[in-house]
Amino acid sequence: MTFKTVTQSIRIAAEPRRVWDMLIDPQAGERWRNADFKTYWRVSGLPDTPQSWSTITMRVEVDAVETIVTVEQQVPPSPPRRGQGWEIGENSGWKHAAFYWRSALAMLKRAVEDQHEG
Repeated sequence: MTFKTVTQSIRIAAEPRRVWDMLIDPQAGERWRNADFKTYWRVSGLPDTPQSWSTITMRVEVDAVETIVTVEQQVPPSPPRRGQGWEIGENSGWKHAAFYWRSALAMLKRAVEDQHEG
């Protein structure tokens, strides 16, 4: 089974401590993740084995006056599914993760920077 890697980064005009606090704050889920997660997920159609698990790594780095957040997610192939007039291929999970992190990191940036202004 070959995993695909999604890598997304964003620059945030804030010190790393403020970014980190937003990342780990359980109350901030709705503000930047657009979800309130408790990581007990199951992916339909995939066995509950390490070969089917997705690993997410987040890096927080300082660059002058900004903080760079980089997310890297290892995504297993999705089971292909077909119906009348539609088909979901093995890259669907990867495409979804790429879309999700582009959106979530933009919301993280907005949440951290707006908090600073308030």
